[in-house]
Amino acid sequence: MNLLIVAACEFVTNTAVHPLNVARFMQDRGVECAVSFRSDDNNVRPAGAWRFRICDHAETAHDGVLFPDGRGPDLAHAWTPREHVRRVTERVVERYSCPYVVHLEDNEEVILADILGPFDPRHLSRLPIQRTDAIVSPYLSHPLRYRWFMERAVGVTALIDKLMEFKPAAIPGVVFWPGLDERILTSAGKREDYGIEPNEHILVYNGNIHLSNAEEVSNLIDAVGSLRRRGVPVTLIKTGANHAAHEKLKQAQAQGIPIDLGFVPRAEIETLPGVADVLVQPGKASHFND
Repeated sequence: MNLLIVAACEFVTNTAVHPLNVARFMQDRGVECAVSFRSDDNNVRPAGAWRFRICDHAETAHDGVLFPDGRGPDLAHAWTPREHVRRVTERVVERYSCPYVVHLEDNEEVILADILGPFDPRHLSRLPIQRTDAIVSPYLSHPLRYRWFMERAVGVTALIDKLMEFKPAAIPGVVFWPGLDERILTSAGKREDYGIEPNEHILVYNGNIHLSNAEEVSNLIDAVGSLRRRGVPVTLIKTGANHAAHEKLKQAQAQGIPIDLGFVPRAEIETLPGVADVLVQPGKASHFND
């Protein structure tokens, strides 16, 4: 069997660990795999030796994907129903006449609503499809097309059971945990690499800030600031891109609250949990977090 995984992310991101580990798992069980990643604007190509093919969306859509047996995929696994994944997957399905499965990682409707702001996403479904296409970013799930895409799938997989609420009733589904890079369990960085005093308590939040979690990360920064004002020596290390809460970060950095490492190589991400005293996932129950 030949399996093509169409990932939503770029190869260099932490999210790439999930589809890569699924491909490793399946390859170990005799399934030939290929993983297509979002094309990288910086033209970063994956380094290292891989037992399966790694390509980007541009070449997948244009040239297709051939496996060692000279055939195309028997099954495509669309890693989220976002527009750039949907388009590539549908090109592959049309070329090779193969079925596809859709994987859910996030509440796509909440993400779309947060980005649109005061504009109710439900209004989009009442507009002509061409108008909706012009409004919705290719890196979001289209409020109409993502549902049509899922309805034509032969199955749905999900990161957590709550996401199965979006699965069409007639289509089978399964939940599986994300892949784990086991090096994260044994790799350990050094505090001195980050200029941290021995008596400091270290919190690590290794994630992006975006509109759906900006308030929660802001609350985390406020909590660290409150502890520091009470004399508790706490340092917050943060990684990832900052797409929101820019003013909050600017104010916090002026007070020396976070060490913002920005986007760092995956090898460094593996060492950060070993530096931390506490790993933090800020937030409370909500449509996005659930």
